[in-house]
Amino acid sequence: MGIKQGKLKVVMFTIAITFFASISGVSAVTDYPNAIKAAPHGITLNGIFQTGTGTGVSSASKTVNLTPNNVITTDPNAATKSVVTITDNINQKAAVWSTDGNTFDINENETASMWVYLGNGYAAAGDGMALVLQNDPKHNAAISTGSGETLGVWANDETLTTGNILIGKTSGYNKVEDLVKTSVQNSWALEFDTHTNDGRNANNNFDINVGVNNHLASGYPADTGTYVRNVGGSLIPLVTNYFYSQKHSGIIDYGKDVPLSNGQWHHVTLKYVSKSSVEGSMTYTIDDKNPQNNVMLPGKTATVSIDKSKFNSNGSIRWGFTGSTGASYETNLVMFEQVPGLVNASATQKVTDTTQKNKDVTNNGLIQSDDSLSFVTDINYSGGKQEWKNINASLKIPNDVTLKSGTITYSGAGTDSETINLTNISNGEITKLLKNNLSSTKYSNAKITLLGTANKETKDTVVHSDESEFTGSNAVVQSNAASFTIGGIRTLTLSGINDITVKAGSGATIAGTVVSSLGGVFPAGTTTAAIKVNDNYSVQADVGTDGKFSVNVPSDQLKLGKNPYTVMATD
Repeated sequence: MGIKQGKLKVVMFTIAITFFASISGVSAVTDYPNAIKAAPHGITLNGIFQTGTGTGVSSASKTVNLTPNNVITTDPNAATKSVVTITDNINQKAAVWSTDGNTFDINENETASMWVYLGNGYAAAGDGMALVLQNDPKHNAAISTGSGETLGVWANDETLTTGNILIGKTSGYNKVEDLVKTSVQNSWALEFDTHTNDGRNANNNFDINVGVNNHLASGYPADTGTYVRNVGGSLIPLVTNYFYSQKHSGIIDYGKDVPLSNGQWHHVTLKYVSKSSVEGSMTYTIDDKNPQNNVMLPGKTATVSIDKSKFNSNGSIRWGFTGSTGASYETNLVMFEQVPGLVNASATQKVTDTTQKNKDVTNNGLIQSDDSLSFVTDINYSGGKQEWKNINASLKIPNDVTLKSGTITYSGAGTDSETINLTNISNGEITKLLKNNLSSTKYSNAKITLLGTANKETKDTVVHSDESEFTGSNAVVQSNAASFTIGGIRTLTLSGINDITVKAGSGATIAGTVVSSLGGVFPAGTTTAAIKVNDNYSVQADVGTDGKFSVNVPSDQLKLGKNPYTVMATD
């Protein structure tokens, strides 16, 4: 700090300030072997799903286990994740359903997250697959009687012919009540549709009123209100053709340029909220995580209401995936991160500046060089059918911060702790296997604390503490990201301070501007100007975001003649 003296004293000083940013990339996957090689993080599915036994279900429906390096293994001790194949050839039907002990409860809030792979067929792909909640009396044998556009769950708009030439023949179902009997009963489905069916004829008509190509959409496969009957003529006299289009709810238009079947894994999150005894809501989002680096993305999302009466159930229902192909096909794969009700867990990151009295800087906060920082991630287990097992933490290391120590403390019905070895940093992250599982019976919380110091910066520097991932054998959970700014060293100069002449008996206004060597605005409340007159009167003013300040000096503090004053700016 320096002071310029005369009738005006001016102070130079240094201050710090702050700001933020981040993004990702993609690579091409061309076939099943490469899809397996590129498989992201997931969980093992032992005892959670079973292959459907419905009529016509293909043997393609199977589950394979992978090692951490994405090598297929039959050794259950080596497996860390599972991949489910739905379809992989033409003219197939497929289903995988949850086991009896892993149902979906429509009267409880539920979360599911997964990765889906819809092949690399681009415009030639077909037909997609569907995530289904169902209470069909056929249980594990539930499946649509049709293929292709039914995706294994919707009604079969077949070319069934009835009647005779004397009374007139009918092609297709005349009554929608008969049509819906061919679908999975008491169900709701979310379709991942990779093939547009708009041929205006039976078995190729469901998408004529959608107005989009590749899309996600939902509805009730066994509900008569889902389908619209169309009537068409025939080249054969006395024959009436009936075919159906489908009403779509919660449409997510995936667009024409990058289809769903683009050789990429797509992340999907479903959040179900039970609003009342008769109604729920389902929010589904696709592409909300980058498959290459697990960075969270905004994704595309939709929310629909769920009518619980459609399930004809008091609560617990079966759920799973179905798929079907016709003349076109694709390889459809699914990997799960969170299975509804299996493990309910969450992770929340908070960053505080302990130098500034534990100031929360998680969301775009401002800190100074050399400030001490605390990065705390709370991992919470809130319930589920299983304890959260074998949790491997992948902790992202924030840039421009020097870490000093790391600890994990466990709490709940018991307490425990362990240290984190900060020398095991690779590619900007620390990998640590937690020594304890989390459950409601012993340790329900693990608090991971990393302590460090902000580096010295010569300019405002945005710091990112990205999402950390916690991969257990039966659930994968990700924390939020944090972003804050280390203020760069800047010199402030006072300008506009001039000699002031006032009449005897009048007060004086002292005003000026604080100018930063780095430019920009001053965060509100961070900078003040202190004015001292005749060494015996002091007054202070806040510096505005534009750097300007102004104070009034009363007349009784002034004397005839010269009144030296000093202006000093501080933060």
